[in-house]
Amino acid sequence: MMWQELSDWEKRNNALVYGVLEPQDVKETLRYHWNFDSDNPERVCSIDVFTDKEMLMSFKYAYDSVEYQDYEAMLDCIEEWLVDLFKTTRGHDKGQLWNAETKTFESVKDFLARQGERNAS
Repeated sequence: MMWQELSDWEKRNNALVYGVLEPQDVKETLRYHWNFDSDNPERVCSIDVFTDKEMLMSFKYAYDSVEYQDYEAMLDCIEEWLVDLFKTTRGHDKGQLWNAETKTFESVKDFLARQGERNAS
């Protein structure tokens, strides 16, 4: 539907649309980038954790930030923005774990630090 609307718009306005960023298409492309690739054991997260609103926010950021808006440069900037968003808002160190010994919640960050101390001993 979107492509038909764009085609119709081009005909009505005697114009050519140079590029389109659409959340599902960009997700499919980024799915195989290092930070989101399910075959990469060190990936940051799945690309599917991001909402369309977050994708659009990343598009706007890339549009405003990339000097020469070619597709690859835009994708690189979008990927960096999404990784930063994930790490600052819901990265692995942002969650809470139930500690059965103390009967309280503790941050994942504190848990991992405690585990590191135990392993160093």
